Amino acid sequence: MGGSGKTTLLKKVYEDAAAKKNFNSLAWITVSMSFKVEEVLKDMIQQLYDEVKQPAPEGLSTMSSNSYQICLPDVNNGSRVILTTRLLDVASFCSRETNGYVYEVKPLSAEESWILFCRKAFHGNSCPSHLESISRNILKKCGGLSLAIVAIGGVLATKMATKNRNKIREWGMLNHSLGLELDNNNKFESMRIVLLLNFNDLPYYLKSCVLHLSIYPEDHLIELEDVADGYLNELINRSLIHLVQYNDDGTMKLGHIHDLYRKLILSKSRDDNFTATVDDQNKLWPEKTRRLSLHGMLGNLQSLDLRGAPLKMIPEIVFKLFHLRYLSLRNTNVKVLPRSIERLKQLEILDLKQTYITELPVEILKLENLRHLLVYSRILFVSPLQLFTSGILSKVGMLSELRRLCILKLRKEDGRTLCLSIEKLRKLEFLNLKSLEENEILDLSYMLLPPPFLQNLYLTGHIVKLPKCIQALNSLVKIYFRWTRLTEDPLKYLQDLPNLVHLEFLVGYAGEELYFEQRKFQKLKLLNLDKLEGLGLITIGEGAVPHLEKVIQRCAFLESVPNGIECLLNLKVLEFFDMPDEFITTLHPYKQGADSWKVSHIHEVCYTYWRDGCWMVHSLKEKDNNQMSGHSGAVVTRTYGRRNSL
Repeated sequence: MGGSGKTTLLKKVYEDAAAKKNFNSLAWITVSMSFKVEEVLKDMIQQLYDEVKQPAPEGLSTMSSNSYQICLPDVNNGSRVILTTRLLDVASFCSRETNGYVYEVKPLSAEESWILFCRKAFHGNSCPSHLESISRNILKKCGGLSLAIVAIGGVLATKMATKNRNKIREWGMLNHSLGLELDNNNKFESMRIVLLLNFNDLPYYLKSCVLHLSIYPEDHLIELEDVADGYLNELINRSLIHLVQYNDDGTMKLGHIHDLYRKLILSKSRDDNFTATVDDQNKLWPEKTRRLSLHGMLGNLQSLDLRGAPLKMIPEIVFKLFHLRYLSLRNTNVKVLPRSIERLKQLEILDLKQTYITELPVEILKLENLRHLLVYSRILFVSPLQLFTSGILSKVGMLSELRRLCILKLRKEDGRTLCLSIEKLRKLEFLNLKSLEENEILDLSYMLLPPPFLQNLYLTGHIVKLPKCIQALNSLVKIYFRWTRLTEDPLKYLQDLPNLVHLEFLVGYAGEELYFEQRKFQKLKLLNLDKLEGLGLITIGEGAVPHLEKVIQRCAFLESVPNGIECLLNLKVLEFFDMPDEFITTLHPYKQGADSWKVSHIHEVCYTYWRDGCWMVHSLKEKDNNQMSGHSGAVVTRTYGRRNSL
């Protein structure tokens, strides 16, 4: 039965640190009702190669159905494949073929249901005595199905702020609207009733937002930046969106809709002519629809999602959608953004990720309502995308609603104009500035009043001196310095930022010492020091970086691990790249390393070298008698995520 918690249970096991220790590599594969075998396999292969930090095989993207063989792992070697399904015959077939085991998830018991209900409806507190009777009556109608319980609990939680008399009346009306108990209906229909009630209880503005989510294909991960900021928490609290992945700073990155909810939302969208989906299976053209999501085809409506469509150019008819607020060209073959884009005056989000567009026309500056301009390239690293030439740099400030901005190929003489324009973008949250080349000066000395809500800052280019105004960026969560070659210790400018979580330097500092002062950097969780060739000493003062979880270092002349690292009790991962053997020996517990005691409390300590086109990862806690630099010892492939993520 859908909604019983099968996938939630498996996700807990999959993400459990103790369980991960037993496996070299892991992959999470989602198979929709309309899946393509080739796409599922490509996804799995890519994940497994990412796990071991090796490039995927050449030709993976063009793999066809006759170019592969399927070999399941040998369970006798400790490998496991766990499948969730609502179909008993699928489960039985899989278990017969692999000599496996079928575990049927039963509905929650009355006591378990009550605990979950109270956690959702009363935020973990006990149920008020005057609401207990009606609460238990409502709970009976959920039949122990966790999705129904959290859905109805989310609805009731929104009514907790009302006065007691009104509250009882509202809860009574909700109880009545649920109709007969589950055991008088089939469970699927009863689940549908509960989910429909959750939807119908939404305020008007949230209904519109939820219906808009129906444009996403089945099991598609939703980038939560696409969801209006003020609505997101409310949708999560009502269990309409389930979180899947967080950003390094703890903010929400990816989510998805339960497929039972998606079916309901699709049905409501069609009934209200709110959205329609046109794909290879459904080629009927919707005549009255106000929004259209196109999975592989083309259309013209007010909110247009063309991701994955086989397009090389944007049809002119798109630029006649004068009320368009959202336009996605992601993962298309489009190479040029026409000057006609200026016609879309109401556009708020323009998604050009994974396209071949390398330049933007000056006319884009006329889109005064533009909030998100997403322009990452198809390759692994951002290509040199010239967003604005210096001649029009002064007009960037006209985009007063802009939240994200990337300006590349900057020259030293652009500094004054650049700073004056950025100061006008008071709603900016993400800023990426990159100089023309590695040695070109990125001049920020004219910056006096930076955008107050800036959260992510990427600076690439030689910076003679950090502007003091950076100390005022209290919303800053992540900073990345690349090629900056700062000669003055930058930590004194950053140490009091109250929300800084993620700090990276790549050829970012040319000094010999870094000192983390006592009780500074109270929120920092990730620190990456990469190719700081002059750095010889790092000192961590008492009480500094108390929440640091991951440190990555590639500093060839570093004399020892940071002094004070032994006091960082929350540190989970310490990873070294291309460090001398002599340095690693000082940390090795089986070689009586002088500093091994300093890192003995850290769960994962790795040293990594680039060999034969891939990263070879060794665990410090893996006992081996082989030479470290030769990498004939135990190579550990337990790598969870990219180098620079938590």
